[in-house]
Parts: sequence; C-alpha cells; structure tokens
Amino acid sequence: MGHSCLRSLKLKLQLEVLELGVLKYGSNELFQKLISSCPVLYSLTIYRDYADGLTVCDITSSSLRFLQITDGFLCDDTDQLKICAPALEHLLFKHHGICEISMEGLHSLMTVELDLNCVDCDDIDLCDLLVDQVIQAVNRAMVMKFYHSTMETLNGSLAELSVPFDRLTELYIEYDFCDWGRLEDLLHWFMKLRVLHIEKFEDISRCHWTDPTRVPDCLKLNLQHVSFIGFEGSNRVEYELIRYILEHGSVLERIQLRGDPSESEKRLLMHQKISMFRKASQSCQIEIS
Repeated sequence: MGHSCLRSLKLKLQLEVLELGVLKYGSNELFQKLISSCPVLYSLTIYRDYADGLTVCDITSSSLRFLQITDGFLCDDTDQLKICAPALEHLLFKHHGICEISMEGLHSLMTVELDLNCVDCDDIDLCDLLVDQVIQAVNRAMVMKFYHSTMETLNGSLAELSVPFDRLTELYIEYDFCDWGRLEDLLHWFMKLRVLHIEKFEDISRCHWTDPTRVPDCLKLNLQHVSFIGFEGSNRVEYELIRYILEHGSVLERIQLRGDPSESEKRLLMHQKISMFRKASQSCQIEIS
C-alpha cells in the first residue's frame, strides 16, 4: 500500500488479516489512519526497521486478537511503541534495540512470545526499564516463550521485580551459555507454573548451576511436566538441574529428555544415572529419547 493510497484512505476497511512488510509510512499519522480504518481487524503482522519513518508506532484496536511485531535494530531511545488492544490474545514481539514502550489493557492475553535483545546497549538502566515495561504489560498471559536473546537480556533485576504472574502455567525457554541463575528467578516468579519446556540453543558447558537457597513454590506445589530438548548428558550442569527438579518436584508427573535418538547406548547410561537421583514424587516418569 503506497503513500498515495494511505493519504486518501477515508473508507472503513473490512480487513480481518493484515500483514505489513517493511514500508516507509511518511508520518506517524498515516500509520494510525491505516490501523484505525480497520475496525474488524483480527490479525496484524508488522515488520519494521529504522527507515520506516515512524517515531511513534501506535497500535490501538478494540478487535485485534493476534499481533506480531518484528522490529529491526531500533536504537533511538526517543522512538515509541504504543499498544492498546484489550481483546488481544496472542502476542509475538521481536524487538532488537531500545525504545520507549507502552502496553496497556492487555487483560485477555493467552500466549506471549518474547524475543528481546538489547544486550549491546550501553545504557544498562534503560535496558532494565525496557524489560520491566514489557514484562509488567504481559503478566496476565497463561503461556509464555522466552527466546535465547531474551534470556540474555534478562539480568540481575529479575529477582527484584514484584509483578504477579498469577495466570501463567506454561513456560518455554531457549537457553545458551548464560547464567542459569536466571532460571531460578523465573521459577520464583511463576508460582503457578505447571509445564516447563527447556530448549538448549547452543553449548552450555560454560554454565553453572547452584541450588537455590529457597525452593521455588512452583516446584513444591504445581510443576507437573518438564521437557528438555537438546539434553546430551555430557556435562554436569544438565544433570544438576534435573537432579534438583526431581528432588523438589513434589507433584511432578513426567520429565522428558530429548537428545540424539541414534545413541541408544548413551540413552541407557543417562537413564541409569538419573534413576539414582532421589525423587520427591515417586510417580514421576522419566522419558529419554
């Protein structure tokens, strides 16, 4: 849709699905006019970069249920992203860089996927503020996925957040070599967590795991299913994590460990080793594939 079409847009469009590639909008007002001209919009996908001409990306819609935003490297902290979508159920937010973020009224959220990357930002306080703004805005979600870049962006301020996550029951995380203490903070946050999926993004041999001083409530009360994709059984960290979960997972029903399916002998050795760990839940099943 070109500039001339946007400028002359006066009719209400009956679009339910809209996908916007990287465009040059010319002004913030033209973008707002496009969104407001779609009163029954159900799904919106936006790809952005620094040259799209927007300093304020305002997504206000009472009908929107699915939203995907993929930002390029927006490093100007004067840029703004505003989302007001009370009916929104699914949010996929890929944001690389720094900008001011405002998300309001997201009370209907069911699933959220976050790919936040500002680890190269020189202003650590500004990076912390961005993470805090996003996390507080999506705390009503029931299912969340943190991409590996998000796990890197999260830092020591995790433990200081007081945002209640009283609906979240399922969490997906991608992990690489970052400090596994962040996983501990997440478990303390998500007290009602029932399902935890861990996917190893790359080698974690440089990681370390230290047993928390206080057992997270979700382990004692709610966590039932844990899956670990990329489990190799080749370093101590993987076993230490599984040992801790087994020792304190009082209502745990199943742990699934997925690695190389061709190494049957290695799988047998892993199963033998893990079977020796003490289990708080005697009914917990261990599956290695």
